[in-house]
Amino acid sequence: MNIEFHDREERNNPLSGQSFSSTDEVAALMDKLRTKPPFFCELIGDNGYNLMIGIGGDVGCVQYSARDGLPPYLMATAFSGNKSEGEYMEFLTGGTLTPVERRYCMPFNIVSEIVADFVRSGLASSAVEWEEI
Repeated sequence: MNIEFHDREERNNPLSGQSFSSTDEVAALMDKLRTKPPFFCELIGDNGYNLMIGIGGDVGCVQYSARDGLPPYLMATAFSGNKSEGEYMEFLTGGTLTPVERRYCMPFNIVSEIVADFVRSGLASSAVEWEEI
């Protein structure tokens, strides 16, 4: 599957708009982006679905949704029962800090697995549980 990358914080990122089809290429890109302050980026699949990814060093979050913007919006949860309610991590998007509940945040290696599954299939990964928000 072909996916298109968009940096939702740094609009002038030269990588925004580039297409990728290899899980290795996308994994290398995601790993490189881990050095930035926590921010959101998006992978737009040619199958009509997107991943919105929060990247914050060793932690991240992932939302899976249809490209047309219609619900459902699914947030990945790595661990059943991870209910750290009231705790947030903030990711930049368009210069604005956006809070994400910690229960949706997970180690970056799990985020990478979700991304790889999306690049391969265009589907929401079965490596995690998904919660409709």
